[in-house]
Amino acid sequence: MSIDPEKAIVSILSGSALNEDGVLAYELLAAFHRGFSIVHLKRLLESDNEEVVKCGIWLVSELGSHARPLLAVVSTLLTHRAEEVRFDALDSILSCATGGDEAILKKATERLEDRTASVRWKAMDLLGRASNDQIEGALRGIQAAAGTQAAHIDGLRLLLNAQAYTGDLLSMTSDDNAITRKYAVIAIARRTDELLDEDDKLHAATLNRDRDVSQFASGILTLLRKGSLTEGHRWRWGSN
Repeated sequence: MSIDPEKAIVSILSGSALNEDGVLAYELLAAFHRGFSIVHLKRLLESDNEEVVKCGIWLVSELGSHARPLLAVVSTLLTHRAEEVRFDALDSILSCATGGDEAILKKATERLEDRTASVRWKAMDLLGRASNDQIEGALRGIQAAAGTQAAHIDGLRLLLNAQAYTGDLLSMTSDDNAITRKYAVIAIARRTDELLDEDDKLHAATLNRDRDVSQFASGILTLLRKGSLTEGHRWRWGSN
């Protein structure tokens, strides 16, 4: 029997349904897929209750590009105190943002410097899977901001440079600048054509002393060896 989605929203907002093992959230997700307006999720995203916000942003992230009408609200959660919220907000931005959403993509890119490792990884994942249009939007957003963020500007340009030699990128994963190291391994991961035939560069990155770099490289290498970065899945890593 289908739930009443409006009553489900009220139950979640009241906190009375937050300990039901996610059953209500999954039923509510099904209601959104059936056509219940996602605008109702804004109430969850703007709640003062951290657990309510976690539920709301999880639902948004599961709705993929259909959640685009909530993109502006989602972007405000990139600096939320809960790491789970920041993580899922990045997931939603990857699905919903276009190159024209420059300020939002800028904020997402800056999560490479998040205080929590899992959120930094998610920001790397976003840039690894982003389209060139999204990367260009992030670059414009960074360039338009006050102050200098040279490492981000150079890094985003690196992701757009199809001519960069993979060996040079590997050397950059040992750069003194932590942001540069991240961009270098992301750039390697986006080169699916080369990695399919030559994964030694990525394997070398798994040995990096920077845990953000080594763990990201290890994850991509695992996908590669399982066949998840083959021709049919290339869209996942930024090819247009």
